[in-house]
Amino acid sequence: MLHFLYRLLQFLYMFLWSSVYTPIQQGIFALPAFYIFSAAYKSFKLRNIESSLFLITGAFVMLMNMPYGQALWSGFGDIGNWLLDVPMTGMMRAMTITAGIGVCAFSIRTLLIGRDK
Repeated sequence: MLHFLYRLLQFLYMFLWSSVYTPIQQGIFALPAFYIFSAAYKSFKLRNIESSLFLITGAFVMLMNMPYGQALWSGFGDIGNWLLDVPMTGMMRAMTITAGIGVCAFSIRTLLIGRDK
């Protein structure tokens, strides 16, 4: 009896997973992708060299994260991972140093001067 109940619950779980959860998940992930694509279209207008590099970098990262990007060309994953590892590391270091300097300046201002505004 317990085995039958276990099989029934397993069948119901798999049915709900494949018929309800997966389509809802695909729909939820499709909405932000549409908004990201429309925002990228509005902001990635080719006006100068910097915006064209930004457009190419964004395209590589978007194609790296898409399943169809790997099907089109296997190099999208390698280039996208390099873009996320090498330049992003320098940017994160700069943000960390800037945040540390800001915290030190704010704490000195608060402790010595007594103003927190």
